[in-house]
Amino acid sequence: MPTKDKIIEIAMNNHGSVSYREVAIEGIHGQYLRELVREGRLERAERGQYVLPDAMKDEMEGLQLRFGRGVFSHESALFLLEYSDRTPLRHVMTFPRKYNVTSASSIGVRTHRVDERNHGLGIRSVKTAYGHEVRAYSIERTLCDIVRPRSDVTIEIVVDAFRRYAGSSERNPILLVEYARIFHVEDRVRFYMEALM
Repeated sequence: MPTKDKIIEIAMNNHGSVSYREVAIEGIHGQYLRELVREGRLERAERGQYVLPDAMKDEMEGLQLRFGRGVFSHESALFLLEYSDRTPLRHVMTFPRKYNVTSASSIGVRTHRVDERNHGLGIRSVKTAYGHEVRAYSIERTLCDIVRPRSDVTIEIVVDAFRRYAGSSERNPILLVEYARIFHVEDRVRFYMEALM
């Protein structure tokens, strides 16, 4: 099989994504990645990460491939977790504090940054509307995020999310209280939960 076709095959078997590292493991020189980009058969997502052009049809999967350290949060997480019917006008992702969010912001992603120790709290794998796996925060973590100062989430979305959570059989109030303590939003979370339960 020709070298470039091998790279395309790797990408196809990996949900439309291939990294410089994966190609190097196969003993293929990185120049072939650059040639495939010039030919339009691959697109450069971020440093060392490439995607098939049609992989970008699922916008959320495309963002996850492009910004691997990002986690869908706030309104985007609510939408993925089915705690909101509103498709976000701009997707929201949370990154570690030291991560450079310039390229994500430049393409319209609303970004948040948190300390590294809190970045991994509550991450779960969720399917997009196209059936692709992406990373999003759990509903308990997301409820804490949307009531934090500077979250920019409208009160209607917040109330709707808490109302759905209060009626969910899968809710975990102990975990919600734990996250509320970690993110210093105990009073805000208690207010919504007492009003809706």
